[in-house]
Amino acid sequence: MITRTSDANHLIAAYQKSIKNSDWKTSVQHYEYKWLANVAKTQKELDLGIYEQLPFVEFDISERGHTRHISSIHIKDRVVQRSLCDYVLTPDLQNYLIFDNGASQVGKGVDFARRRLENYLRDYYKHYGTDGYILLTDFHGFFASLPHAKLEYQILDRVESDEDLISYLININEGTHGVGIGSQISQICGIFYPTPFDTLAKNVRSIHAYERYMDDTISMHRTKNQAKETLDAFRQESSYLDLELNENKVQIVPMSRGFTFLKVQYRFGENGKLLMRLENEAFRRERRRLKRYKNIDLSPDIVKNSYRSWRGSVLKYSSSWSRVIETDKLYTQLFPDWDWRITK
Repeated sequence: MITRTSDANHLIAAYQKSIKNSDWKTSVQHYEYKWLANVAKTQKELDLGIYEQLPFVEFDISERGHTRHISSIHIKDRVVQRSLCDYVLTPDLQNYLIFDNGASQVGKGVDFARRRLENYLRDYYKHYGTDGYILLTDFHGFFASLPHAKLEYQILDRVESDEDLISYLININEGTHGVGIGSQISQICGIFYPTPFDTLAKNVRSIHAYERYMDDTISMHRTKNQAKETLDAFRQESSYLDLELNENKVQIVPMSRGFTFLKVQYRFGENGKLLMRLENEAFRRERRRLKRYKNIDLSPDIVKNSYRSWRGSVLKYSSSWSRVIETDKLYTQLFPDWDWRITK
């Protein structure tokens, strides 16, 4: 039976998206050589209910001081997941998501989440100044702790197609908990599963200034007691969802003191000016990257475009200007003949 996932047009579109920016890989090139036959074979397997995902390619990466275990999937399986996510999961689940759920969605992302927070902070200051508190929460081992049974129930109750495939892909992960970082369906699960937190904050507790970015949440409260009550409600909801708040990262911070969210430090200056500064680690990473570029054979355009892109993203945060100038000087020392301001 042809479903939304196995529809030929959907699979072909999913294939075209899946190879974008990755067709330099040997495995992708092998798949591309007979891509139409490969897509047709996958469609037949899906229609007959005999589709099986190839084993995960598992490895660890070090990212921002944290070691993360990645479970990568083969190009054939990326095509299936892309079709499932783009044509079933996303359209069926997106109506259940709040607008301020900002991670990994079309038209959203980290810049969207930061802009929303800036708007909330400026609006809050107009009404209350710095008289208030910020509640920051984070889940412990988020992707590794997602419970298969509850996750499957939450999703299957809201989709209208491909239930067997969804169930199979959730439970293909070993044990009763956890989805591997590295696949599109895992991202969808992470976006959707904590939705009860969003409903609790926005609808039950009527917190206007609240947003979530995957497993990080932030909310603004007039009093410390209100923040504590919200935190207690979040703890109860965590228990129900079989998740665990990371108590080491949970914070209730006075608005006047400033705080950090999504790697940006926020505080109010004189006359209520909102000051934003990227964490120092962002600059340390870029300095290390520039030094690596110096030791490998890269074309000037690649180096200049990379630095220009990073610089443009950092200059959104005015309080980071002095650190940008320092990084400019390092770039000039390392690449005196490759002026990043010159595009040709």
